[in-house]
Amino acid sequence: MTRTLKLSAFALATLGAICQQPCSASSMTLYGTLDDGIAYINNVGGKSVVKAQNAGSWSNNFGFRGEEDLGGSTRVLFNLNSTFNLNNGVLSNNGALFGNSAWLGITNDQYGTLALGRQFDFTVDLLLYSSAASSTLFSFHPGSVDRINGVTLSNSVRYESPKFAGFSGKALYSFGDPNGGTNSRRSNSFELTYSNGVLDGIVVYSSIGGTSITPSTSMGVSEFFGTPLSLSTATPLALRTTDIYAAAARYHIGSVTLRALYTDVVFTSAKNGRTEKLRTPEIGASWQITTFSLVTAGFWQSRLDDSRWNTLNVSYDYFLSKRTDVTVGGNFQRTSGPGQVASLFTAGNSSTTSQVALYAGIRHRF
Repeated sequence: MTRTLKLSAFALATLGAICQQPCSASSMTLYGTLDDGIAYINNVGGKSVVKAQNAGSWSNNFGFRGEEDLGGSTRVLFNLNSTFNLNNGVLSNNGALFGNSAWLGITNDQYGTLALGRQFDFTVDLLLYSSAASSTLFSFHPGSVDRINGVTLSNSVRYESPKFAGFSGKALYSFGDPNGGTNSRRSNSFELTYSNGVLDGIVVYSSIGGTSITPSTSMGVSEFFGTPLSLSTATPLALRTTDIYAAAARYHIGSVTLRALYTDVVFTSAKNGRTEKLRTPEIGASWQITTFSLVTAGFWQSRLDDSRWNTLNVSYDYFLSKRTDVTVGGNFQRTSGPGQVASLFTAGNSSTTSQVALYAGIRHRF
């Protein structure tokens, strides 16, 4: 027997000895969402706008997720996900290939899940309690500074507990991004949830370090941290921390789901330590009229000093199949306060205190 054949025989014998215990089974899935449509906005800088609207009701993304069964109710998990603009093919998150999510973890039915990598803080779990979950992109709170639209943290460690009597908990710690990124300083996030099949509840606290905000163009605010701002200029303001306190609940009554959500965001300036607070209560409901059609409505009011945003969101979904649906929706916002103008999320500043956005689009999940 040649040396090569001897080595091969040894390798096969070793593998056979290992597999006297059941060998692990692994799987990987390619998944994602494609979403595009047409949007009309009645006032952006004093003019109406009609445009192709990327991600009008859900982010365009693709990814790979998988697991390996190690036996004994223990599995290795991973998720790699990238977001992009469907209209031009450009990657989001500054061109990072897996900028939306990139993590590896291990889970056990008895002990929970531990994961490491680039992961969302837990404010993203509030999305299911908001009308934005089944409405349009314009439905998020001012600038989505409460991070409900989903923002990831690099260099993070996450733990999720198993469910006990309907309760479960999560904790996340980020060591910060030495290259700046979305969080240059250390961050943490905590969550407690409850579910009994009829009532769902959630409490979240996140403290995000080392980010920035452009309130003039993302929120239509003319003053922040006592600094006057030009509504036509995106002036970034460095933040020491963004502390988010949130609670929400859902109640299911047959085909109707009632929602209530509250977020309290505290911004602390990296320059002088001054703070600003944005508080947003939201109420809403969804009605699954038939297997193929869903109506959603929601209203929220945000408050920042003397500024107010009052926003109504209405949408209708028709499902062509389990994977494909069409959405039509409307959003109306009226604001008040010194120098304040309406500014629906990603729409751009209105020249007045009101703004309307209409959207029609199609979404496919794979």
